[in-house]
Amino acid sequence: MADIPDLGALPHGDPDAASRYARYRKIDPFPDVDPALLNTADLFDYIAKTGMIHPFRCDAAALDQSLKPASCAIPIQGRYLFWDSDRRSDDTEPGEIADDLKDDEFLSLRPNSIVYVTLEPTFRLPEYIAGRFNLTITHIYRGLLVGTGPLVDPGFVGRLSVPLHNLTANEYRLRGGDAIVWMEFTKLSRHPRFKNAGSRLRGRRHRGPGAYVPFPERKRQHDVRWYVDRASDGRPIISSIAGSFTRTAAAAAMAQKAATEIRDRIYRLSLLGTAGLVLALAAVLASVWTLVWSVHQDVGGSHDKVDVLERKIDDQSRVIHQQRTDLDQLGRQVAVLQAKARGSR
Repeated sequence: MADIPDLGALPHGDPDAASRYARYRKIDPFPDVDPALLNTADLFDYIAKTGMIHPFRCDAAALDQSLKPASCAIPIQGRYLFWDSDRRSDDTEPGEIADDLKDDEFLSLRPNSIVYVTLEPTFRLPEYIAGRFNLTITHIYRGLLVGTGPLVDPGFVGRLSVPLHNLTANEYRLRGGDAIVWMEFTKLSRHPRFKNAGSRLRGRRHRGPGAYVPFPERKRQHDVRWYVDRASDGRPIISSIAGSFTRTAAAAAMAQKAATEIRDRIYRLSLLGTAGLVLALAAVLASVWTLVWSVHQDVGGSHDKVDVLERKIDDQSRVIHQQRTDLDQLGRQVAVLQAKARGSR
C-alpha cells in the first residue's frame, strides 16, 4: 500500500504559502536531496515546506489523480482569452473573448483554434528548483498542443498561462478544476547562492566566475493579458488553419451562391423557353387556322362559281331546246310547202 502524504503539512492559505516561500527562497530545507528530477516524496515535501505550489489539490483517497512518480497534476482555473472570427469588432479584426473559468464551469475549444488558459495555483519556485509541464495524456491524444515541456525558471512567482491549440476538427470542453497538465520539478546543481546547499559544497571553491543569473523581478506576477500583449503587440492571435478554413468556407459559400444564381437563371430561361414554345405553337396554330380559313373561303367561292356556271348551262340548255323545237316546227312547215309544190305540178 502506498504511503499517504501528510496533507496537513500543506500551507493553510496563500499568506502562509508566501511566508514559507520567503523563508526558503534561497535556503534549501532538504540539502541532502540530490540535484535531480524530484520523485513523488521529495516533490510533496518541497511543495509543503516552501509553498512553491498553492493551492495544491491532493485527495488522499485518490493520490494517483494528483501525483505520479515524478510529477503532479495541475488544474485549470482562472482567466482565459481567445479571438472569435465570428464576432468581429469591425470589418477586419476578430472579436476578443475574455472571462474567468471557475470550478465546474466549461470552456469550449473550437476546432482549429488557439485559446489562452490559466493554471489554478500560484507558483513560487525557490531559486534552486525549476519546473516543466506538459498536457495530460488524454488531451495529447485528443490532438491538443501546448508545446514540449516549457521551462519555468527558478525564482518565478505568479500564475502560469498556456496557449492551447486544438489541431482537430472536433470541439472539446475543458472544465474548471480539472487537471490539464502534469508538472515535474528538478533541483538545480549546487551553488554557493543556495544557502545550506549540502556538505558536499563546504570547503570547496566554486569553479569559474560564479555568475549566477537570478530570475528577473520584472517578469513576476503577470497574467495572461500581459504575456499575450507582449508577444503580439496587442494584435489578435488566431490559428492560421482556422483562417484557411474560413477562407475555404467563404469560397465555398461564394461558389454555392454562384451555383444558385446559375440555377435560378436556367430556371427563368426554361420558363421563358416554355413561354416561347407556347407562343411559337400558337403562331403555328394561327397560321394553320388562317390557311384552313383561306382554303375554306376559296372552296366556298368555287362552289358559288360552280353554281353560277350550272345556272348558265341550264339557261343554255333551255335555249338549245327551244331552238331545236323551233327548228323541228320549221322543218314541218318546209315539208308542207314542198308537198303543195309537188301537187301543183
